[in-house]
Amino acid sequence: MADSETNSLIVMAPKADLLRAEELLATLDQTEVAGIETRIFRLKNADAQALAASVRPIVGVQARLFADVPSNSIVFTDTPANIETLAKLIEQLDTAGEDLAGMVTRVIPLRNTSAPIVDNTLSEFAAHIALRKGRSSRPLTRVTSETSTNSVVIIGPTDEVSQLTKLLSELDKDDLRERETAHLFPSKCSSQPGCSANPAGHEPDQHGAECRPNCSHSG
Repeated sequence: MADSETNSLIVMAPKADLLRAEELLATLDQTEVAGIETRIFRLKNADAQALAASVRPIVGVQARLFADVPSNSIVFTDTPANIETLAKLIEQLDTAGEDLAGMVTRVIPLRNTSAPIVDNTLSEFAAHIALRKGRSSRPLTRVTSETSTNSVVIIGPTDEVSQLTKLLSELDKDDLRERETAHLFPSKCSSQPGCSANPAGHEPDQHGAECRPNCSHSG
């Protein structure tokens, strides 16, 4: 409970919980800055440490963000506007955690192009990966754009997320807004045994033939 006269908090709990409360309060009780707030997000499905690592790339250097493992919560200190932006993303990722157990999540801020522009391109590539693996249903990997932070959220199996992340890195090297939307063109040899299309470069198949990249920018 709070003691307003001494501006103190009185905590009664087991020793282990008291130590954790002291650490948490020490982190929160920093020098107060005007316009800065702290909010605690209690997660229902996602792992706090994993989610904190995923969203950290879009958190400003002046903000504070950390995971409280015992309560599976994320503690975030920043401006109210930034907190609201992150709150929407955390809610989205925590909800996705219900049916994406075992998947990895990457939140990637873009520097040169707009997130909605590359969203469709990445989704096309995710569908191409699914077909190449013999999955005719919708891709396991999900791609969404977060316009408020100009970021792309990729959720899926580790290998597929890695491939999409590499492709996104290539797409973000230039400003695609100055060109037509990027489209994917399946590699002519992608159906050959042992050949895997590589958006970041060329790879030889087992017959020695060179695979052409399966992504191309028109314009």
